[in-house]
Amino acid sequence: MEKIAIIVLNYNNFNETIKCVDNLLKLKLKHYILIVDNMSTNESYQILMERYRNENEIEVIKSDKNGGYSYGNNYGIKYMIKKYPQIHFFCIMNPDVIITYCSIIDNIVKKLKENNNIAAMSAVMILNGYANYDKMCWDLPDNKSIYKDHRIYCKRKAKAKKILVENDLISKVPVIPGSFFIIKREELEKIGFLDENVFLYNEENILSWKLLKINKKVALSLNDYYEHNHIQTKKDYTLKDRLKLNQIGFESRVYLCENFYPKSCLKKLKIVNKLNIIYIYILNIYTKIKKRRNNGK
Repeated sequence: MEKIAIIVLNYNNFNETIKCVDNLLKLKLKHYILIVDNMSTNESYQILMERYRNENEIEVIKSDKNGGYSYGNNYGIKYMIKKYPQIHFFCIMNPDVIITYCSIIDNIVKKLKENNNIAAMSAVMILNGYANYDKMCWDLPDNKSIYKDHRIYCKRKAKAKKILVENDLISKVPVIPGSFFIIKREELEKIGFLDENVFLYNEENILSWKLLKINKKVALSLNDYYEHNHIQTKKDYTLKDRLKLNQIGFESRVYLCENFYPKSCLKKLKIVNKLNIIYIYILNIYTKIKKRRNNGK
């Protein structure tokens, strides 16, 4: 059986990671499982180390900094390559992902082996109990959407992606989600691993662009599925929080524009970002006024 490394990246969320990894243990997978604590600010690393210290197939390590999604996963991938040179496939799995049958990983690896032009493959996403066709794949941003989709003051509705079914229930798609996918080590090394130039957002788009440059594609296995329990709780964002999130998203799109799009896109993106900042300040003022009115009732 092909040995595969499953990378689970944890940041300040040991409860979710434990659910994910305990589920993998129940399935009795014959693959390596590596938990990478991405320099959590809570006691995650100690708790995870203690919980899995007697499990032979599970290792827990800690990255040397919190460099974001790509950095943390690369940290684990490079660790496993050094320790187990025979590994040729990596499964990237978010801690809020649950797989309910053990054959999903082997099924996807088999399809990857049979299709030389496909470098990475995901499956049908069951998002919070529903099959979600908007989130399981999407188009690469074109020259307009690369800056328009950064707008927070005038959000565009996502268009449903048509999925073409090919042989063996495989569908080649432009982009797959980063929550769960399997990638060939050979192709990953060719593109210099996951791109660490972005901290958060657009990692999947960058991966697809880089794979296209080496004439490789990404795909979905349509007779396999996974559960993604990504429930977002409502949060009262401060002005500082909103500005920070906007800046992180802006920086990731700047990197995309500089590397894969015409120069004119970057100029328009900068204009959109300035409008975003103005909108955030106006929203902050409006929220304060509304709170005062409510408190005065």
